[in-house]
Amino acid sequence: MADPDVFAVSAKTIDWDRGEPNHVAMHAVWREGLLAEDFTAPEERTEASYAQGGACAVRRSEFLAMGGFAEVFAPGYWEDYDLSYWARKRGLRVLYDPKAIAHHLGKASLGARYGRENLEILRRRNQILFTWINLSDPALWARHLAQFPWAAARSLVRDKDSTLAKGLLRALPRLGAALAARRGRRATFRLADRDIVR
Repeated sequence: MADPDVFAVSAKTIDWDRGEPNHVAMHAVWREGLLAEDFTAPEERTEASYAQGGACAVRRSEFLAMGGFAEVFAPGYWEDYDLSYWARKRGLRVLYDPKAIAHHLGKASLGARYGRENLEILRRRNQILFTWINLSDPALWARHLAQFPWAAARSLVRDKDSTLAKGLLRALPRLGAALAARRGRRATFRLADRDIVR
């Protein structure tokens, strides 16, 4: 954190029950017409796209300047990815350090409150909102509009999985808030999505 260009350093998280890594270096990728996450497990500190909110150190001054976690993601999921990705688009760095270890009891609070299916719908809703707020490359917007409806339909029909479609239905009432957040950020973007997305 001595480097002023570093926004966050994310830890390697170890599953509380199984003792296995469950969050490692997280990178932005394109999947199903949405910005998504992918994981690698390097042995040394490396650049990342996302920091895990419960297991990272962030530069307080930047966190406050950015307004903290966006309320549109309440009660949780993707708010930490959102802040990290926005910091990256502002030209700041996000690092993963496997020497920083945190033990993590995943989905403990929200899982007990919402249940497995509703938690997955919430995660998908927030992934969609995250994409709408942060996506700025015209070519990726075109891909989003072309790919995402088909991905939601395919998931529903072929895979018998309604969480993506239900996530979209739950994201739509928050579209206005997502667009307001988007408008407030655009002037701060220094990097394009293609500079970050793998």
